[in-house]
Amino acid sequence: MTSIYSIDEKKLTDITNTDNDPIITIDMSSPNIAKPMSMEHLRSTLIGNTLSNLLTKQGYKTVKINHIGDWGYHLGKILLAIDRWGDRKQIESDPQPLQALDELYREYFRRLQFNPYLEEESAQLFGRLTYGDETIIEQWQWLVRLSLEHFSQIYETLGITFDSIRGESCYQPVVKKTLERMRQAKESHMKDGALLLTIEGEDIRILDQLELSTYLTRDLAAAVHRYETYQFDRALYVVAQEQTEHFQQLTTILGTLDYSWATDIVHVPFSSLTTPQPTVPYLLKEAKNMDPSLLDTFREATDSRETIRSKLAVGTIIYTMLSHQNGESFQLENAVQPSMRPGHLGYILRLIDEVSRVKQAEGEKEEAPEALTQCIDRYLATIQTVQDTYDPSHLTHYLNELSQLTSKYFYNKAEHDKINMTVIHKSTQVLTDGLALMGIKTING
Repeated sequence: MTSIYSIDEKKLTDITNTDNDPIITIDMSSPNIAKPMSMEHLRSTLIGNTLSNLLTKQGYKTVKINHIGDWGYHLGKILLAIDRWGDRKQIESDPQPLQALDELYREYFRRLQFNPYLEEESAQLFGRLTYGDETIIEQWQWLVRLSLEHFSQIYETLGITFDSIRGESCYQPVVKKTLERMRQAKESHMKDGALLLTIEGEDIRILDQLELSTYLTRDLAAAVHRYETYQFDRALYVVAQEQTEHFQQLTTILGTLDYSWATDIVHVPFSSLTTPQPTVPYLLKEAKNMDPSLLDTFREATDSRETIRSKLAVGTIIYTMLSHQNGESFQLENAVQPSMRPGHLGYILRLIDEVSRVKQAEGEKEEAPEALTQCIDRYLATIQTVQDTYDPSHLTHYLNELSQLTSKYFYNKAEHDKINMTVIHKSTQVLTDGLALMGIKTING
């Protein structure tokens, strides 16, 4: 089943640790097939990408892993819905096919209220998939390909790449090995036909009555495979805070099974949005639907007008999503609309663009404000704070402060012949570097 994924994994030999740089794997994005990419998965993508860029800058070797949700009982439900009430050709021709699939999934639950036997039928379908029914496998592969195609369009727009793209389905061979180890643990026992582990007085289901793996079992197997493949020093999981208990169970079970590296697993939680969630394609479309006058701000830029529009739109989404602390719930509303006001990406991009066209004049230069030079000097400390907390919002807050101090000094000087442009240029270099860590491109950059 792994052959369906075009990017399998970066082998350990590809990241040979000749200089003993620590290896950090980053589980990020990880959307579910047959569903539009959610805001949670988008936020995971952007946080994970920033952490990868920043940790690489700090001398770590990172492996960005996209763990696709392509397995589980919900697959039986969507496959049944397609068979009963859907049409593959119509879904493929739909401009938003994942939205169409999600609507069929909702239709399943609407009908389930009046026909409870659908639950048993969908479970049987997933069982057939698990045991290798060729017809069901072909339908499942179609779902995976369709989903990956549309996910890849979003990643390309955002400028996101991965070192490994693997679905949960890829770990079935490892699941068997992991299950055998769990069966031998003294904490394991059978109850009502299911395999359970008793951890800290709580029974945790590992294998259900149909001998089908659970989400937790597959994550355990993926963690084992991940360590065997990369021998990581740390494994980050950038996943919404609703999964905190899941990762507590994951690390506890791995420790119970005597995997010494269980303590190297770190859950990087973040909060969900508080408003009804738009789809990611809709968000990108709305961000590009900006006031044309914003583009006129960069009339002297060498980038085309459409390139500037794209950089502003994509960059604004990234900057807005990362401006909120990981644990902070927030509302999107019109926050993804590009703006030139302080605290917004457009303000920083305009400053960088205008400073780039001003050169240092000859003659004696004045000292730059102490607040500005001190802020510039705090850049590396800010990066260290992000590394320690896994929270990129510290970086956006720093860039907001630096851009406003720089702007105050740069724009308030009527005569630029004595202004210390060396400090100004150093500031915009820091701003440019900080934006690059978040995956944001400057105008003409």
